[in-house]
Amino acid sequence: MACATNKEADLPKDPIACDTLSMSYAIHIAPIIQSNRCLDCHSAQTATAGIILDNLADVSTNAEKVLPTITWAPSLPPGKKMPVGGPQVSPCEVNKFAAWIKQGKQP
Repeated sequence: MACATNKEADLPKDPIACDTLSMSYAIHIAPIIQSNRCLDCHSAQTATAGIILDNLADVSTNAEKVLPTITWAPSLPPGKKMPVGGPQVSPCEVNKFAAWIKQGKQP
């Protein structure tokens, strides 16, 4: 079966576009922390590497330390790429986290 057209305008638009406008901790960032199992290692009880991600204040304090680890920057050793032993945080989630920082870490 061949394509009827080869026009880019005819292709479907991305139905799951990554909206990074007006990021907030409660709506966008806390669910990222939860869904990526960050608290398995970075709760007040465990505090691996001294990083606690239990609440807005702690995530705000550690945000600039966390961002490079979830982007899997090539310069990071494997043990510093988060989550350790888990799948990489999605590009959309990384973009949301970065936007939240840039927008002033809104609650």
